[in-house]
Amino acid sequence: MSENNQPVTILLTGAGGNLTQFIYRALLKCTFPKRIIACDYGHNAIGLYQADAAYVVPGVAQPNYLERMIEICQRERVNLVIAGGELETRVLAQHRTRFEGQTGALLIASDFEALQRMGDKFELTRMLAEAGFDFPDSILPVDAEAIAIFIEKHGFPLVLKDRFGSGSQGVAVVRSADDLEFQLKRIKNPDLQEYLRPDDQEYTAGVFADSTGTVCASIVMRRELGLGMTAKAETLPFGELNIFCERLVGAFPCRGPINVQFRLTERGPIVFEINPRFSSTTLSRTHFGYNDADMVVRHFFYGKAIPRPTLSTGHLYRFIDDFVVSNADVEAMRQQGRRPVTTD
Repeated sequence: MSENNQPVTILLTGAGGNLTQFIYRALLKCTFPKRIIACDYGHNAIGLYQADAAYVVPGVAQPNYLERMIEICQRERVNLVIAGGELETRVLAQHRTRFEGQTGALLIASDFEALQRMGDKFELTRMLAEAGFDFPDSILPVDAEAIAIFIEKHGFPLVLKDRFGSGSQGVAVVRSADDLEFQLKRIKNPDLQEYLRPDDQEYTAGVFADSTGTVCASIVMRRELGLGMTAKAETLPFGELNIFCERLVGAFPCRGPINVQFRLTERGPIVFEINPRFSSTTLSRTHFGYNDADMVVRHFFYGKAIPRPTLSTGHLYRFIDDFVVSNADVEAMRQQGRRPVTTD
């Protein structure tokens, strides 16, 4: 446990991604003393020019990725590591013992096995079934006869997903047999699911579980999608849907921030995604009294219990913003691969 006035050094990876940007801006709202380090494999990543220090690193698939991450954590005396990409999160979690042992930094991520299973959309439906929760009926569309039976059972539209995809990538609503045939050629690792209705009852929820897996807080937002993420949302008062999401997360081995996505159907809430990580609504939630970036640091660094937040209600509307960087700063990042620029 650290003292409340002790500065915390946080490393954010994937500095060019939307998710890392939302986490960064949520951290800026926190009142504890902090230093934020950012890294990305490309020198054009926006977060490299916002953080207190920044590094260009090898891609996560490169053999020297882990070594470089360890070097940065050692050099900057990093306390907490938050990965902004799912692949980076899984790689770091897979090597957690070595990574944390050599750096002294704590990786904010659930266990590797949980990340692997929940990152597989078809496997997730099996996990939900095993835990006693409703789930979207799904098949792996490798057999023509099975596909025909599934179509006869559910009709069109259907949802075709890359079972290992993230966000809205590799997702298509198919409305005919011809459309399905076309999308099966386009989408890798296809998982065919029933279409959940109604369209205006889609929700995203944030849930926070402490280091023991105990659920401490939640927020539920009814949403509309745009550009692959929540574009408009209405925050709901604490109620039955919060209780449902908290019971759901409590059934799985998750730690820290968890995102749950579901539709409220005639059968009740049906979950189609559980992401044991921060969400694209991380920043949005802060406007309504829920800041899971703050919860992460206060619990995992300062060792504090997380009280249930007092939530406000309202509507959220998203828009695109700009950030300007000088040519000199971009060129310096390209050449030296880090900030602040050094003369050695």
